[in-house]
Amino acid sequence: MMMHIPEFTKPGQWPVLEDSENVMEVEALTDLLVRCVEEASLALYLFNETGEALRGRADDQNQWSQELRAEWKLRQSYMPKIPPDASDEEYERADAEATRRARVDLRQQQLANGVMPSQYVRMLRFMHARSFLYAFDTVDKTLALLAAGPGASEVIAEAKARFKAAFPDLTDVRDSAHHLGDRVQGKRRNRKIDLQPISSRGVDTTGGVLVIDHLNNDKYGSVLGDGRFGEIEVTVESVKLAQDVVQTVLDSITWRGSPDYSP
Repeated sequence: MMMHIPEFTKPGQWPVLEDSENVMEVEALTDLLVRCVEEASLALYLFNETGEALRGRADDQNQWSQELRAEWKLRQSYMPKIPPDASDEEYERADAEATRRARVDLRQQQLANGVMPSQYVRMLRFMHARSFLYAFDTVDKTLALLAAGPGASEVIAEAKARFKAAFPDLTDVRDSAHHLGDRVQGKRRNRKIDLQPISSRGVDTTGGVLVIDHLNNDKYGSVLGDGRFGEIEVTVESVKLAQDVVQTVLDSITWRGSPDYSP
């Protein structure tokens, strides 16, 4: 799988500002912008990689059948002899324990062979989506700091607005992802959320439904604090837009020293 590597050119080593005390601050913020886009690109690569792994497993009917047979054999070997006069409750307890042991042992065998359980791969996919989200949220916040700080310009303000317009739900989706404990209770700051109807690819309801930590192909979303459903696209197009915004900011600043390239 190809990885998109965002390339950046910092026109110099140090920003040229009226107040030299602010040079290090602006330099650190611009470096942070670059690093966050690079982190988002890496998160995207891992997100897509786990997606491919899941699709491969779903398509491999032979492997799936083998796992079912292996689990059934283990379960049969762990099933104790049940007395003829045993109650249904006793049989169900024995069956549940045999099933538990079979599944645990099968997963341990898979891990010993370097095969991760599918539910763990799915969890990894969500983790990479959230890493992407957090990186973009830091880009948004850093753009705001630059737009309000020393060396601010109309170009930086426009770049900030462009990023915000491209990802209007970014901050709210990030808040929901960071406060999942509140969201699973349908709350925002200890107040009940007024859930709104949802109309999105894969999620379409006429009434309010609590949908959190949700993945629909390349979109990560959640019910927001105001009851709406928000999403962010975890895609190479999103990374390229962020890359262009950050490069625009770098080009808008006056620098001194030799150019720097990343990666």
